[in-house]
Amino acid sequence: MNQAVISGRLGKDIEILVTTTGKEIGKISVATNHSYKMSNGEYANETTWHNVTIYSPTDYQKKKLVKGSLVVVSGRIDNKFSEKDGKYYYNLVAEKVEVFDSTPKTENGSRTELKPKEDDGLPF
Repeated sequence: MNQAVISGRLGKDIEILVTTTGKEIGKISVATNHSYKMSNGEYANETTWHNVTIYSPTDYQKKKLVKGSLVVVSGRIDNKFSEKDGKYYYNLVAEKVEVFDSTPKTENGSRTELKPKEDDGLPF
């Protein structure tokens, strides 16, 4: 079984490519974090970047997959061999992408600041 699930934040906005047949392909980079205890007793954090391909991204995904968005991606691992440098490159081909938060864009493309809701007096 070739199945992977990652959860992390986007390093940049989704990049949309169009094939010669007119199909859209979305490219995103997802950062995941791993913490571990070193031999000296201190904790270290490690970030890994994952390249993700989304075939036929939805309008919702094109709007919401922006830098800093928290996402969960499930799909399959694909690898390609590069003749140029003799290395294998791994890519996650998305079958499902869930966006848990994103910072909305304004008309000029900049991010708007999310503000907390006003207190409505309810205890919850």
